[in-house]
Amino acid sequence: MWRDMTPAEIVTLPEARLGGALMAMFVFAILAVVAVILVAIIFTFIATTRGGDVLGGGRGLPGMLFIAPSAFVVVLATIFIVMTLARASTTPMVLSVGMVVWLVLRLLFAIGGQVALANQLARSGSGTILLSTLWPVLIGLAADGIAVAALCGYMADGTRPNAFYRRRVRASGSSLTTGAPRL
Repeated sequence: MWRDMTPAEIVTLPEARLGGALMAMFVFAILAVVAVILVAIIFTFIATTRGGDVLGGGRGLPGMLFIAPSAFVVVLATIFIVMTLARASTTPMVLSVGMVVWLVLRLLFAIGGQVALANQLARSGSGTILLSTLWPVLIGLAADGIAVAALCGYMADGTRPNAFYRRRVRASGSSLTTGAPRL
């Protein structure tokens, strides 16, 4: 059970400020967006000096299969940064839904990439390695699924996201109040 924070709690409780795991997420989102901007600048420079052949020799499909989910997560990180700076109460829900969509995109693009690879290998007569290349991808996706589930749980029921974004704390008498770690 949650209750709205009092004006005194908003000022005094450390959970009402950006900190802990939430601060780490915010900092990493900023670093990811800055890194992508720097890489985009570097690739633009290389493309203009090498005549547009940045990835080298027509390997566009595998690159696009990696870039699409990555671009989505950078857009989501940017949205998270803006919403956190605005302290929007919908930030936990938007981030959680966005990460689930990202996971589905990763799954679809991973399967699509394996199908494209299998078709390319079948045309060249090399046989198919679909299972041996798909297995590590599926293990990685399972780990991503666990991480996304943990993020969704933290954003929905964590003390700091609720205090920082929604300005609410656990109601006294709640079984989860005692001994709950401050994240």
